[in-house]
Amino acid sequence: MPSTRQVPVRRREEPEPVEVAPVAGGAEDLIDGIDDLLDEIDTLLEEQSVLTNFRQRSGQ
Repeated sequence: MPSTRQVPVRRREEPEPVEVAPVAGGAEDLIDGIDDLLDEIDTLLEEQSVLTNFRQRSGQ
């Protein structure tokens, strides 16, 4: 019967939670910027899906 060797288990250290202070007045600008970025990403993904649907596959 082959002998087995036990290997010690590495334990991950839990990161301490970081408190984030609210930013006064800049939150609305940040949310508007995020919305604009998400709209742009959505538009690009739609354009890419249209392009991949029209890609000609071999044998077609």
